[in-house]
Amino acid sequence: IDGVDDREAARSWMDYEVVVLREELPDLVEGEWYHHDLLGAEVYTTDDRLLGTVREIHTAGAVDTWVVGQRGQIYYVPNTDGVVVAFDVEQRRVTVRMDGVSHGN
Repeated sequence: IDGVDDREAARSWMDYEVVVLREELPDLVEGEWYHHDLLGAEVYTTDDRLLGTVREIHTAGAVDTWVVGQRGQIYYVPNTDGVVVAFDVEQRRVTVRMDGVSHGN
């Protein structure tokens, strides 16, 4: 946002929703994606078992944690190289290793 150069100026935008057109977003390097690409993506294990879809992304702490679920089953997937094997943005498909994934219920 033009003119928002410091924390004080940014505070004046706290109660507003800022929308950016996708084509105006910066290009990403391989292995990066935007949260809006991940939400709703299907998550499969390395043995091709569907865990569910990404429902929420928790960004507290050093590592994002994804809440994945279907039919009452919830899983917590840490976004680390050891757990997340691949994310095909165009297919909206994530592949994860189950070691490191926590069952929520």
